[in-house]
Amino acid sequence: MAYTSGILRYLESAVKSMGKLQVRRLIVLDNRDNKKMVGILSLGDIARNTHDKATCGQVVNRVSEDREQHAH
Repeated sequence: MAYTSGILRYLESAVKSMGKLQVRRLIVLDNRDNKKMVGILSLGDIARNTHDKATCGQVVNRVSEDREQHAH
């Protein structure tokens, strides 16, 4: 169960980052010191694999905002 909760914590962080940065994809790095790229996480990946469609909708809205409007 700890593994699942760890993934959820990272997923919540990824969703927040996507909204804040106004991006639809994030590069996934390994947890080792070399920080090698191991994949790309997209908003579509999150939407397809979670039950929290409302959060994905909120992120899509935030990502789609005008940057000027988002800065305030």
